[in-house]
Amino acid sequence: MHFAQAVLVGLELCGMYRLPVGNRPTTYQVPPLTSSTALSSFVGKASGVHGSADATRALRYIVDGSESPMESILFELISFPLRIGGRGLRRPELNYRLKTTSAIRKATGKSSFRCDMFWPEAGVAVEYDSNERHTGPENISDDATRRAALMSLGIEVVTVTHRQIQNINEFNIVVHTLEKLLGMRRQPTKKQWHEKELELRATILSNKPHR
Repeated sequence: MHFAQAVLVGLELCGMYRLPVGNRPTTYQVPPLTSSTALSSFVGKASGVHGSADATRALRYIVDGSESPMESILFELISFPLRIGGRGLRRPELNYRLKTTSAIRKATGKSSFRCDMFWPEAGVAVEYDSNERHTGPENISDDATRRAALMSLGIEVVTVTHRQIQNINEFNIVVHTLEKLLGMRRQPTKKQWHEKELELRATILSNKPHR
C-alpha cells in the first residue's frame, strides 16, 4: 500500500466515517473504530514485526476526528511535508470544538461550533464545503451565519470546496492564503517537490468518493 493510502486508512479508523464496502455506501457520523493513541500503543507492542516500521512512520500523520474522506485527503495535502508531496503547513486540529457566546447561541441555537480544521494558536479555521451538504438556500444561509459567528469570535475562516482541492491552481491560492494567515514564509518551489505533489494527488484523488 502506498504510504499516503496507509495514512488515509488510519484517518478513517480514527475518524467518523466509513468508506463503501460491497453495496454499502459511504457512511457518516459514526463512532471512531479506534484512536491514534490506541494505534500507537499497538504498533509499539509490535516493534520488530514486519511492517511495524512503515506503520510507525504513517502514525506521525494519523490524527483523530476526520468526518469525511475529503477532509482526510485535504489534511494530507496541506500537512504532509514537501518531500512527500504535501504543502508542509503546521498540522491542524480536526473538528475542533469552539464554545460560542450568548449572542451567538440566540442567533444559531448552538452552544459550540466544530471547525473542520483549526489552528488554535493562530485562530485560523478551514471549512470544507461538500457538494452534498452545502447547497440549497437553507444550507447556504446557515453556512453564512456560521462563518459570521466564527468571525465574531475572532476566527479567520478559509472555505475550501471539492473543486478547489481537485484543481491544483485553485488549491495554490488556498494554500498561499493559509500560509499568510499562519505567518509562514512561502517555501521555494522545486521541480522534484512538484513532481512529488503530482504523485500524491494521483494516488489519493483518483476515483475517490467525496462529500
